[in-house]
Amino acid sequence: MRVKLFFIVLLVFIAGSIMTLAQPVLQTPADGATGVSVTPTLDWTNTGTHYDMEIDDNADFSSLVWSAVNNPANSYLIPFSLAYSTTYYWRIKETLPVPSAWSAAFQFTTGALPAPSKPTLNSPIADEVVDQFPTLVWNASAPITIDLTYSLQVTPDPTFYFVPAASNLVGIAATSYSILTALDKGSPYYWRVKATNGAGSSSWSDVRKFVVSLSGVVTPPVPVLTFPSDASTIQGLSIDLRWYANYFGNDLTYVIEHGTSPVLAGATTVNILVPGTTSYLLGGLAFSTTYYWRVKSIKEVGNESAFSAINSFTTPPPVAATVPIPSWPIGSAEIYNTTPTLYWYLNSNSVGLTFDLQYNLIDNTFDGDEVLVSPLAVTNHALPVLTAGQVVYWRVRSDNGVDPPSAWSATESFSIANTAVVPVVPIISWPKGGTVVYASDTDLMWYVNGNSTGLYYEVQFQTTTPILNGDPIFGTTLPNVFLLDNVPLSWATNYYWRVRSADGINPPSAWTAEESFSTFGTAGANTPIQSWPLNGTTVYGTNQQLSWYVNGPTLGYTYEVTVNGGVVAPANLTTSYVYTPLTPGATYTWSVRSELNGNYSAPSPTYTFYAYSGFAPMAPLLGSPVNGISISTSSPELSWFINSPTTSLKYELNISDNSNFLNSMVFDDFSDLAYIADNLAPNSTYYWRVRSKDTGGNYSAYSKTENFSVDNTTGVEDENILPSEFAVEQNYPNPFNPSTTIKYSIPVNSFVNIKIYDMLGREIKTLIRSEQKAGSYEVRWNGDNNSNNKVASGT
Repeated sequence: MRVKLFFIVLLVFIAGSIMTLAQPVLQTPADGATGVSVTPTLDWTNTGTHYDMEIDDNADFSSLVWSAVNNPANSYLIPFSLAYSTTYYWRIKETLPVPSAWSAAFQFTTGALPAPSKPTLNSPIADEVVDQFPTLVWNASAPITIDLTYSLQVTPDPTFYFVPAASNLVGIAATSYSILTALDKGSPYYWRVKATNGAGSSSWSDVRKFVVSLSGVVTPPVPVLTFPSDASTIQGLSIDLRWYANYFGNDLTYVIEHGTSPVLAGATTVNILVPGTTSYLLGGLAFSTTYYWRVKSIKEVGNESAFSAINSFTTPPPVAATVPIPSWPIGSAEIYNTTPTLYWYLNSNSVGLTFDLQYNLIDNTFDGDEVLVSPLAVTNHALPVLTAGQVVYWRVRSDNGVDPPSAWSATESFSIANTAVVPVVPIISWPKGGTVVYASDTDLMWYVNGNSTGLYYEVQFQTTTPILNGDPIFGTTLPNVFLLDNVPLSWATNYYWRVRSADGINPPSAWTAEESFSTFGTAGANTPIQSWPLNGTTVYGTNQQLSWYVNGPTLGYTYEVTVNGGVVAPANLTTSYVYTPLTPGATYTWSVRSELNGNYSAPSPTYTFYAYSGFAPMAPLLGSPVNGISISTSSPELSWFINSPTTSLKYELNISDNSNFLNSMVFDDFSDLAYIADNLAPNSTYYWRVRSKDTGGNYSAYSKTENFSVDNTTGVEDENILPSEFAVEQNYPNPFNPSTTIKYSIPVNSFVNIKIYDMLGREIKTLIRSEQKAGSYEVRWNGDNNSNNKVASGT
């Protein structure tokens, strides 16, 4: 097999007028259409490659109901339900390759709300043995609307002639209900459900029977371990252990045992005391070590499952403590930022390494007058405020905690420019972001990026928002002072503040953006505490009640509820909110903050929960690599998992050099929970996500997007010597079977695009498409095309 390689460096300059393409022409729903589905597909003529879309119930598009950006097709299925019997307006414009104006708007009216479908029962299954307080679960009826509720009947009478009042329930917003009154031990019970909305009610569901155990209790299920997979090798020295239990309640706690013995002799025991928590971050692991772990579930004292099977995983070997390479600021550069961040990198794997940083503000001797910052877990560090004209010398080394540290890097230097000093907008550093201060006074602090010699600062500080330009100045500092210290505070109070700089000659700078914080206490609006769904839990049905509570009196409170980053209830009056609809298999985040007399508390933590997929494919959860980890291979194994039982799912993996996934690599239709991505570009950042697909071709929502960096650069004996010219070497071996390696060098930072073509000039495979730093590289081709199929010889 031969390789014909095209390596192109392209500079494009665009000047003059900007061409605008013709507007897209809307097709369906047609203008004036009625009885349209509440989940319509939008279609329009194809004038470009990517489009923005807007839908509104106002003709001027002033309060968008829905929008999407950069859609790469000329049709789109609306991913949620519009309102019934409502008129909507929609329009399209092209964004790529050349932006267009908005199309003319079309209007359509959705059909009337139908009565709900008959519910189907989920759990308990027929004739299942349960405890005295079972949780009954059913599937949601269609259509899903905000007024959809359910009626539930539970009785020992199979004819339902007699239904106890305590179990004859109406107006249930969720698709589950936990029995609150103890059922009789050893007795059979029958249950059914019907749905109701504004258009009417469904018929009753089919009847199902369950039996209460003779003891009144049921042993909880044995957990199923999901991540990491058994006998796998992890990246890094910590791992998020995950599991699930085939159980619909949320009252289980768990016990983990982990250790280095295959039979867990002398194992460490961890009690997971928060009910429903099915993950645990295990850190402090050692290199090149195999660990074993198992989990059991507990319903109450004396009622627990057996332990799960024992799974194992192995940590990577120690990473050599190689000499870091300073990357910025270096080379005696003159910079304008008085709070610079120092950056460095490694031409090798950095997993598990820490770093020691030395910097000197006097000279470059490092003989005792330098500052040592250690240990650092990341490859950058922000210095404190420096003065104009200051010269800084710095160096860095790595340490793996096992072997001696690496040698120090070459000493680099830079200086702070002596620029003219004019008032500039400060940057607030503390307190901010709604944080809670547990003291009766605080320091207000800020800093300036740039030369600030001689500047003084004015602060506005008050208990009302917004702060206006005419509001009084609370305090003024002396020149070169970056705080107001010992500002007195009152308990249970919200505070708002901002700051600007001045020099007494020029006009003051603009004010900073307003920041806020609160003091601890019970008289103000306290931060809510979420009670359900808890972080990491799986919920059932397509309506979900979000619940919380507040420690202290709540008279006069309202609550602002946020789901997936958007406010869904700006002034909720109760401590719960029903969010609908949930997409089966999707992931959701939520938080809540309280309000009293116009003052808001800090928001609660952001919790994540997962919508049970039922028969729908579930969105995968990404395992590794995540959180921006830097890895040393250009062919990493990407792995993920599904936190519920699955059958016959296949997966689609997207990998991209941009977070918008434009021109992403797509790998589809495989059933493994991992994929080896070949030929990723060194010194590049990649974003990835996964979705699942069932046998009917139905896709789940995408997983959360994660990212990682590939940091290996090879082929240079002296890592500090850069190539002097562009070069591409002959691939080796050639001919080859099954793979070949191509080496190339770039003398300056460049955008590199390497493709394989056949003899007819048709593209076969894109190997590299990313911005790369100056250096020497190699990339491997496995003889496959962009669809991962092997190509014929003679390419």
